[in-house]
Amino acid sequence: MKGESGKNLLEAALQMTSLQLSAKEEMVEKFLDAAARGDVSLVSSLLSHVPSLLNQTGNSGWTALMLAARNGHHHVVEKLLSLGCDQFSVNGSSQTAYDIAKFWGHRHIAGLLSRSGDACGRILQGVDLSPQENYFGRETLDRLSAKRTDKVWLEAKLSAADTIFLLFSNLSPMVYTSQEDSRERPGDFQLCRFGYQDVKDLLQEPSTVTIFLGMEKLRSPSSSSSQSIAEPPVWFAINTDRDAAELLKRCREKNCSFPRSPNRDLLKLSEDEAGIVAQARSVLAWHSRYSFCPTCGSSTRLEEGGYKRSCSNSECRSLQGVHNTCYPRVGMKPHSF
Repeated sequence: MKGESGKNLLEAALQMTSLQLSAKEEMVEKFLDAAARGDVSLVSSLLSHVPSLLNQTGNSGWTALMLAARNGHHHVVEKLLSLGCDQFSVNGSSQTAYDIAKFWGHRHIAGLLSRSGDACGRILQGVDLSPQENYFGRETLDRLSAKRTDKVWLEAKLSAADTIFLLFSNLSPMVYTSQEDSRERPGDFQLCRFGYQDVKDLLQEPSTVTIFLGMEKLRSPSSSSSQSIAEPPVWFAINTDRDAAELLKRCREKNCSFPRSPNRDLLKLSEDEAGIVAQARSVLAWHSRYSFCPTCGSSTRLEEGGYKRSCSNSECRSLQGVHNTCYPRVGMKPHSF
């Protein structure tokens, strides 16, 4: 009898603990949902009864401040900051609430977070609130689409002394960092840049895919030098199936690598370089998936600086007229990245 009684007490205690945990989890989810929806009244009410909810995270690892910043709820962010929430905690993608607000284009939220204290000012140095719809959407280069069909011009630029090459392996760009601090932030990663002599052997391999990215945009020239303006450098991206460890030896920078988790690690690039990588990676990904003609199944060849694939079968119908199967989708929308 005593054994059964003890067992029943233990089961009752475990059930009570489970109910308590469920109630707490339910409260956290209710609080986070209110922050995500912008219900500042409910957020305030819940915090007045349970202050410990302030910095709680859900299953996704996001705090209430992150969710409010993601959805552009200014009043909720303002309320949470006034109560002293931790604005520098990071989610699984190493993003703070400020990073999230900036990524999603909520400039009013990013501005509020950047002005919320001296400590914020020290950590968020160089705050740039210029209009930006998407983190990977900045156009640093002039893509010069009219030059893609000019084979002579492209060949000349490939071997030019000032041409810049970005090296990709399995769609990941080679990057480097000089930061010893493990708390990496946007701008901590930089693209490794190579010259023609560094990648000459790779360009000669049939399996290498080379993409013309564009030319650096001209800066406003002074009146004294406007008559003799040299063309800015041209950029290319190349993707090779060579061993990644061998490719890393080509880099002169320290701490170079190919990101293993591009969807997360590429957020550590500056906005300028992120835009270049997005363009290159989207087109390289298209080439990796469409090596064969969707019309007849024959192999295809790369043309127009990497922005077209033509069927090798001279009898194929895709060679007659213009077909969308021959071109990648490279519009400025998130789905194309």
